[in-house]
Amino acid sequence: MSQLLVVINLILTALLFVFTHKSVALWVVYMMIMAWVQALQPLLNAFCGKLEETGYHINFGICRACGSLGYSILIAILGNLVENRGLMVLPKSGVIILVVLLTLLAAIDKDFSTHIQFKERFGVSIPLTF
Repeated sequence: MSQLLVVINLILTALLFVFTHKSVALWVVYMMIMAWVQALQPLLNAFCGKLEETGYHINFGICRACGSLGYSILIAILGNLVENRGLMVLPKSGVIILVVLLTLLAAIDKDFSTHIQFKERFGVSIPLTF
């Protein structure tokens, strides 16, 4: 489900390239992107809960620290890019970030499915490799 939301968000972000002037359509696309982002976060949290149920321990303190560090690095990079190349860097970087997120979610889903199959078959958990 979270992969579908990322794909929809990716499509909506790509639509930002179509609507370059101020318009109602641009506002609608932007508001839909914000709605999808808000819907994606609880699903990722639920995914972490599902991982916890399978026996994989998630340290939320480390996750939040890594998220904050990644956010600060990304903002520093995007700030320099916007300063040097202008605001049109933001939609392009949004598409790149969403593609990376989609790739990571697909890899996690594949590893998670393998983990569940192994646990059901042998009754033993294997460590997940993220």
